Amino acid sequence: MHKRLKPNTNIFFGFIMLLLALCNLAFVDFQYLRVGVELLAFFCSLVYLGLKPKNMDNKNLVVYVIWGISFSVLVFTSHLWAMPYNENITRTCFSIVQAVMVGFSTYIYCRGDQERRNILRFLKCSSIIFCVRFIISAPISQWGYMDCFENTSIFGMNANAVLLCYSSLLLLICNKKKNMTISKFVDYLFLGFFLLVSVLMGTKAGIISFIFGVGISSILLSNSISKALRNIIILSIAVFMLFLLIMSNEILYNTIGYRIESLISGLLGDKTDASTSTRFAFYGDALRGIC
Repeated sequence: MHKRLKPNTNIFFGFIMLLLALCNLAFVDFQYLRVGVELLAFFCSLVYLGLKPKNMDNKNLVVYVIWGISFSVLVFTSHLWAMPYNENITRTCFSIVQAVMVGFSTYIYCRGDQERRNILRFLKCSSIIFCVRFIISAPISQWGYMDCFENTSIFGMNANAVLLCYSSLLLLICNKKKNMTISKFVDYLFLGFFLLVSVLMGTKAGIISFIFGVGISSILLSNSISKALRNIIILSIAVFMLFLLIMSNEILYNTIGYRIESLISGLLGDKTDASTSTRFAFYGDALRGIC
């Protein structure tokens, strides 16, 4: 039997999800706090699921379970040949559990439009704090060079820059079909701010993920094939213009342009930097293992 949850229950669960968003980006360096909040959010999700709220559709829960199992198997099997074996397997298992708990908590909380808007606000808030921490903490001389940061620094982790680009992508998708308002204009300002900080962090993967995300969402959200083709053409022109801007501007080139140039050189089989050449070597080993 479905139950109507008390407002205090929704507020408390929302507060936990806000902490979850903050601990996974803005304050990701507080590892013990992050793990504690993830466990608390997962426990709240189980309790919340047991209450069976009125607007909870449990049929889609099967889809999430299938995704969680498939994701876990994919990530786990991809690390079977990693060295050192024991260390990587332990870290991978821990990461899988964290990802599944965060995903499950988010799924259970996002039972309606209001909750989905809240998640977007929480992620936006966390991204703003992360960007402010970057501007305050990172010396200007290190902007654009992720390798300059220590491995333990939150600004030296490519995953954080990618998550920042993901926040930008969500802001773009969620505002795409809305009329221009002050709220939408402010979201676009934050979108540009997040992308700028991502570029200053020197992330290649984040920017490429954002571009691919925009392209895929433009196709999926199109009402017809003609609009999908139009969006692809517009996006291709925009990406080409952005590429010319990055490669012709000294500041942008020194920040991320040289990394894109290295990637293109690697794809063409030319000489490239150590990071890219190592990555392509792993790709080659994987393909030879499959073939």
